[in-house]
Amino acid sequence: MQYAGPVEYIFVTQSAADPAIAVLQKMISCEHEAARTQVLISGASSSCSQKIHSLQRGILEASWDSKYVLCLDDDIQLHPGFLQMSVDKMEQDPAAFMLTGYPFDIPDPGAGVLSYAALVYHLPLLIAFSVSQNTSFVWGGCMLFPAAHMVNDTYGIMQAWSDGGYSDDLIVAAKCAEHCLKILCPSGASFPQRLEAHYSWRQYWNYLRRQLYVMDTYATTSNKRINHSLMLIHSYLSWAVILPATTAFLRLILWLAELILLPSQKIWDGPGTSWDWLRIFGAQGCHAGMVSSILFWLGTASAVLALCWMTGVMLALFKELSPGDSSPPQHDCFSWFKLWLGFYLTNAVLPCCMLYTYLNPWVEWGGIWYAKSKGKVRRLHRRVYGSQRQTLRG
Repeated sequence: MQYAGPVEYIFVTQSAADPAIAVLQKMISCEHEAARTQVLISGASSSCSQKIHSLQRGILEASWDSKYVLCLDDDIQLHPGFLQMSVDKMEQDPAAFMLTGYPFDIPDPGAGVLSYAALVYHLPLLIAFSVSQNTSFVWGGCMLFPAAHMVNDTYGIMQAWSDGGYSDDLIVAAKCAEHCLKILCPSGASFPQRLEAHYSWRQYWNYLRRQLYVMDTYATTSNKRINHSLMLIHSYLSWAVILPATTAFLRLILWLAELILLPSQKIWDGPGTSWDWLRIFGAQGCHAGMVSSILFWLGTASAVLALCWMTGVMLALFKELSPGDSSPPQHDCFSWFKLWLGFYLTNAVLPCCMLYTYLNPWVEWGGIWYAKSKGKVRRLHRRVYGSQRQTLRG
């Protein structure tokens, strides 16, 4: 990690039994920064998500002379110059409150369709995060704050987190919007994120539910209106894409069937036989429909080319930001056929999953079951020993 000033590293785990502690202690013993590195035990959360509870513990334990605090997910792959670049951006813009980044999912070469379905959910975020160096969105995997504002809770973020908070980034985004705070999102804050090679259906369903669960959590009334509006828009757009895609695909099949089967009936069956119904749905039956189908497939081909180009740009950016990476992600690790199958699957099931998640207050995240009520986490169930379950009420 390249940085000209002093750096303090804080790792937070839930309990002393976490297997990560042994790995961290071994890593710390090999690093020259061991004197400014600590591992904290946050304990179990009782009134918010475990992630938020751990974030708060880490922030409050930072050294009193820290100017900035950087909150990171444990699986993020940082570029060597990211920290220096981020602090420089904040120093150059006194009006900026925070800096965030965004992930670009990289599948394993042998990843299954469900892994690509999980990848597809994140793809639209690239548009929101990459169109400008300033944004109104926040990604919880990378958040850089002025330490004093967080410790003193200048804008109520820490309080909102504690009060039944589930999604750290949506709450921060809502508070930034409420107080008109500026969020920086430079292109150098994009990170490759490796996906699991194989998802089971249960893993994928739970992953999608956790992503959608945040849409029914909120810190303010305006935040509630925005999140619920996004729920409706997201559901509408999903089926607005899938239904025409299904129609175009079926019309293509019928058109091919017309080309193959109708000529054969003249040889074997003669006119007026069972294959004549294809003319109603095929190219001769509806020219406007065929024109719209052709335009749809041309648009799909254009989208594939644009996605291939964008992927190439992102991978080139990662190579530039991490020139010493021994195993940089490659363009050929993507299966575009599986990606489009994943795109179809995710958008087909998303409205149903959205409705189920809205009606069902429970969701599992990291072995903990959360129950929401009026936009906040109110109950947590976690296994303690064997099959014993502990219930906490916020």
